[in-house]
Amino acid sequence: MGQAGAVMAEFRKGEIAVVIPCFDLGATLEETVASVLTQTRAAAQIVVVDDGSTDAATQAALARIETGPARVLRGPHVGVARARARGVDETTTEFIVLLDADDVLQPTFLRKTAARMETDAGLEFVASNYELFGAVNAPVPRPAPDDLVAHLCEGSYAITALLRRTLWDRLGGSDPELPCAEDWDFWLRVLASGTRGERIDETLFRYRIRPRSRDPRGFDRSRYQQALRRIVDKQRALITRLGPELLQAKRRSLAAACAEEDRLAQERTRVLAQLAAVEHAITSRPGGGVPASASLPGAAVLGYHRVAALDPDTFGLCVPPPLFRAHLEYLLRHTRPMALPAILAALDAGTLPERAVALTFDDGYLDAFQAAEILAGVPATFYVNVERIDRRHEAWQEILERIFLSSQPIPPSCEVEIGTDCVVLPSLGPIARKAAFDTVYRLGQNSSAAGRNRLVERLSAWSGLDLAPRDSHRVVTADELVELGHRPGCDIGAHSAHHLRLPVHPRIVQRQEVAEGRQRLEHLLGRPVTSFAYPYGECPRPTVEIARHAGFASAVSTRTALLRPWDDPLEIPRVEVGAWSVEEFAARLESLFAARA
Repeated sequence: MGQAGAVMAEFRKGEIAVVIPCFDLGATLEETVASVLTQTRAAAQIVVVDDGSTDAATQAALARIETGPARVLRGPHVGVARARARGVDETTTEFIVLLDADDVLQPTFLRKTAARMETDAGLEFVASNYELFGAVNAPVPRPAPDDLVAHLCEGSYAITALLRRTLWDRLGGSDPELPCAEDWDFWLRVLASGTRGERIDETLFRYRIRPRSRDPRGFDRSRYQQALRRIVDKQRALITRLGPELLQAKRRSLAAACAEEDRLAQERTRVLAQLAAVEHAITSRPGGGVPASASLPGAAVLGYHRVAALDPDTFGLCVPPPLFRAHLEYLLRHTRPMALPAILAALDAGTLPERAVALTFDDGYLDAFQAAEILAGVPATFYVNVERIDRRHEAWQEILERIFLSSQPIPPSCEVEIGTDCVVLPSLGPIARKAAFDTVYRLGQNSSAAGRNRLVERLSAWSGLDLAPRDSHRVVTADELVELGHRPGCDIGAHSAHHLRLPVHPRIVQRQEVAEGRQRLEHLLGRPVTSFAYPYGECPRPTVEIARHAGFASAVSTRTALLRPWDDPLEIPRVEVGAWSVEEFAARLESLFAARA
C-alpha cells in the first residue's frame, strides 16, 4: 500500500465528524449540537472544543452535552483557529465539518453535501448558500468556487462546509496568527491552490449574527487592517495575476455601495420630512397644540400570553399570578390603562393622556380567566384563534412539549418526514429529547394546519402517553370564550384560524386564515371583531395588506416601541412581557416612555 493509501486507511472512510469550538457560548451551544443530532445523515463523531470558557451557563451546557453522544475537550483559551485544529486532530473520519457554537445546520446539510462529495471523487469540499439569523435575517448566496475575483471582492464561504480531511491537512487549517478574517483567508488559500470544490445553490446552513459577536470586533479598523496586510502578503501572486480584473470588480462593488448609500440617505430625508410634517400637525392643532418642548404622544401596548406558573415553560410565556398582580398594581399607580381602541381614537383626536397603556393577551389559554379576575374590569384585549374551539384541547406545541420535554418515558427514537426524507430522531436522554423537540417544533411551525395535525397525531400515538387535555395547559372552548367576552373590560380579537406562520404560506392561504378566524369569532360572539394579532408577530407588508383587506381596524405585531400617531394601526408595536420582576418591569416601561421624545 502506498503512502496515500496508508493515510486514508487511518481514517474511517465515508464517515463525517463535526467539530464545534466554543468560547462562552452556552446560550446557543445546545441548539448547535441539536442541529447535528437531527441530521438526515448522521455524523459519526461530534467533538465540542471548550476554548477556555469561563461563564457558568457554558459550563452547565457542556456538562449536559457530555451525557449524550458528543465528546467535550477542555483546555485554555487559545483562539478559534487553534481550537478548531485541536478538534480536528481528535477525529478519525474521512470528512470533517467545522461549525461555530452559535450556528446551526439545516437537517439535510450532511446528507446533501456528502452525496455530492461521494459522487465526484475529485471534489475536496462542498459548500452551500446560507442565511443570517438572529440580530439580522437575510439569505447569503455565495460565489462559485472558480470565481476568484468574487471571492476577493465580495467575501468567501462561511467556514462551515464539508471538507476532505486531506485538504485540511494539506493547507494546515486556519491561520492562528490572524486577529480576524480566518475563514476568508482559509478559503482564499483553498481556491488559490487550484482545489476543486462545489457550492450547492441551496440554503443548508444558518449563520447567527449576535449583537456582541466576534464580527463587529473583527472589523475594528486596526485589527482588520492587520489581518488584511497578512492575507495580501500571502496572496500577492494571485492578486497580481488578477490585477486589472480585480480593480474593475472592486470599482463596480464600490459604485454599488455608494448608490445604496445615496438611496438610504434619500430615504432618511423623506422619513425626516414626514416626521416634521406630523410634528407640525400635532403642535398646530387648533386649541390643543402641545408646547414645542414637550415630547410627542405615545402609548405602550403590552403583550402577555399566560398568567400561570408552569414547569417547563419552554417558550417563556408564563407570568405567575402573584407577579401579574404586581405588574397590574404598578400600572394602576404609575400609568393610565386604557382599551386599545380608545387609545387609537385618542391618538387620532390628539387627546391621548400621558403614559397611556393597553393590555393584550395572545392565544386564548384558559388561564385568561385568571387574568380577567385579576384585571377586575381593567380593559384588555384577548386574541384567540379558532382551531378546534368546539372541544377541549391543548395547542399543538403544548402537546409536543408534553411528549418530548417531560420526564415521562418515551420510545428511544421516532420517525418524522422532512420534505421527501423520512428521518429517525433519537429521543433517549434529555439532550436528544430536546433536539427532537426542536426539530418537530420547527416542522410544525412551517407546516399547513393539516400537515401539523398529522405530525402531532403520529407523535402522540408513537409516544404511548396519556395526552388527555389538562385544564392547566389547554385553551378556551367556544362557550368559555363567549363567557370571557362578556366579562367587564374584556374585548376579543382575532388571531387567525389555525395560528399558522402566515408569511411562509401562499397569499390565498393567508387570506383564508385571516378571514376565517374573524368570521367564526363574529359568529360565536354575535358582534363585530375589529382587531387582529399576527401569529408569531410576523407582519411583512403583504400580510399587513391582507389584514387590512379583511376589514380589521387594528392589528398588533411584536415590534418593541411606543405606539405613535403616525404608526399604521395595522402594524401596532407591542412589548412582549415575560416573568419580569416588578423592578425590571418598571425599568423597561420607564425606558420605553423616556425614549419617546
